[in-house]
Formats: sequence, C-alpha cells, structure tokens
Amino acid sequence: MNEDWMTVKEAAKRAGVCTKTIYRAIASGKLRAVRLGGTMIRIDPLHFLDYVHGGRGES
Repeated sequence: MNEDWMTVKEAAKRAGVCTKTIYRAIASGKLRAVRLGGTMIRIDPLHFLDYVHGGRGES
C-alpha cells in the first residue's frame, strides 16, 4: 500500500468536513476505503480527489 493513503481524519480535514461525513461516504460506497484490521481505515488519494470533486467514487 502506498504511504500516501489517508486516514479518515486527514481526509476530513482536507475536504473541510467532519469525520462523520467521511465515514458516511465510505459506508454508502461514495468513497472507497480499505480497512486494515479492527479500526484502521485508509483512503486512496485518487478516489478521495474524485469524491471531493463531485465524482461518484467509481474510478
């Protein structure tokens, strides 16, 4: 995994939203993420950019 992958907290900060919004986007499938064990979640920066710029997270 690339070290540039973001945490939920980092993604929320970059998008200017709360972490709950990021969790909702992941749960709904709008934002693709990988769960690494129990509570560790990482977000691919390319999918994040697509999500932030109005994409549907399908890239």
